[in-house]
Amino acid sequence: MRRGSLIIETLISLILILLVVSIFTAIVLVVTKNVAFTEKSTEVFLLTNFAYDFLSKYRSGHEIDQSVYSEINREFWKDRWNDQNPPFPYVDPNGSNVEDVPLASDSDIEYKKITLKIKIDENNVIDRIVIIGD
Repeated sequence: MRRGSLIIETLISLILILLVVSIFTAIVLVVTKNVAFTEKSTEVFLLTNFAYDFLSKYRSGHEIDQSVYSEINREFWKDRWNDQNPPFPYVDPNGSNVEDVPLASDSDIEYKKITLKIKIDENNVIDRIVIIGD
């Protein structure tokens, strides 16, 4: 009888050890995923702020052509920028657009509403709106 209870105790101990190891592994995976997500969110935030600062010199009446978005990417990423294989996130020049919008229907004051398409990875694109006024 003693030998049977020893085997059961050993099996229960092994099951508990496996349970603890699997919980620890799950926690490590969740933390790793959250850290990667936080890093990507921070980079998107920094890129959006950089784009706002960069575009703030283009007040109403100044045209913003598509080459400006490529220039934003080059300036933001400096030495890491490569047109053939760009690092993520980056401003997609083809999807971004600019609108001159009047402040009110009877007002002469206008502001620029710039929609930035930011590619955060191969499959995901997010929109960020930058508003620049006089």
